[in-house]
Amino acid sequence: LKRVRNVLQELSEHRLYINVQILQEEKEQMHAILEDMFTRKAQSLQNATQLFAVLNPAAILRRGYAVIRYSGSVIRDTKNLSTGAMIEVQLSRGEFEAKVAKLGKVQ
Repeated sequence: LKRVRNVLQELSEHRLYINVQILQEEKEQMHAILEDMFTRKAQSLQNATQLFAVLNPAAILRRGYAVIRYSGSVIRDTKNLSTGAMIEVQLSRGEFEAKVAKLGKVQ
């Protein structure tokens, strides 16, 4: 009976040891998964930040472009303008009004 008890004790300790090993391996796997997920999310955030910096209207104006408005609406085509119309021009550092002197089409 004592021998059976010792065998059961050893078996129980071995089973506990195996369970601790399994838990340790699962912990390491979870840590690796979380670290990978964090790395991917950080890269995604960095990409979005860079894209925002490139597409930011203020950044576009700083590169030399302008926003042209007529009656408060952005002009994308000359068909919305007429000779003599007063337009508002927004630059990176300031804005001004101008009068349309001549209209033409892009070739």
